[in-house]
Amino acid sequence: MNRLGSIARHLSTVATSAHSAVTSSAIHTGELQLSASESRKVVNIHLNRPSKLNALTLDQVIVTGEGQRAFCAGGDVARLVDEGNSGWNLRWFATEFQMNHRIHTYPSNWVSLWNGIVMGGGVGLSLYGTHRIAAENTTFSMPETGIGFVPDIGASYFLSRLKTPGLGLYLGLTGARLNGADLLKHGLATHYIDSYRMDQLKSDLMECEGDVDKVLSSACSVGLEDVQQEPLLNEDTLQQINRFGILVIRLSMLSL
Repeated sequence: MNRLGSIARHLSTVATSAHSAVTSSAIHTGELQLSASESRKVVNIHLNRPSKLNALTLDQVIVTGEGQRAFCAGGDVARLVDEGNSGWNLRWFATEFQMNHRIHTYPSNWVSLWNGIVMGGGVGLSLYGTHRIAAENTTFSMPETGIGFVPDIGASYFLSRLKTPGLGLYLGLTGARLNGADLLKHGLATHYIDSYRMDQLKSDLMECEGDVDKVLSSACSVGLEDVQQEPLLNEDTLQQINRFGILVIRLSMLSL
């Protein structure tokens, strides 16, 4: 639990230093943004901003999100824009990237239940963990590309390592959306489960004695043969994306 405590302390420190530049939105809205519960050796960190699609602020880490609409829709972009050149923006991004790294290097299981929208910073809070469970209502994308921003949260690291050569570039350039079946097929999700079973899965994980893989293997699918949902990206589309990716690679090599 030391690494988890380190994440919390780090976020608390940066949030305190940024407080003079911006007041926490929880104070403005009266919402309790974060709740945590502990059962034996499991800590459940839970976002509680359904009105903002569980959007991130400086002091938030999530495993599950309130409501059925969103796991986490990413950064509160409107707030970042409103802050202008206050310096809070840079501190926010520095904290985000450091937090992604801490999650990636966290020595224990980091399980994320992708119930609903998973976008931008919400991807960063989950994809660098050990287990990512998608469902038929999961919608994944990097939508910040649609407003002229680069794919955030270190996305070039995992997008460039997808099995389909051009898929990462395609997602990074277009912000295209994937469903749960797509995510499982291309390795972005580690497991798949029907959304109505998410709550029971969460309860089972909270009660398990550390054998997370055993719980997930008994409750979830790890292959498309057990998934009824059809991927949004059919084989014809993937072939076109693959040809596009190979062409870009060849052009890049020729330009060296």
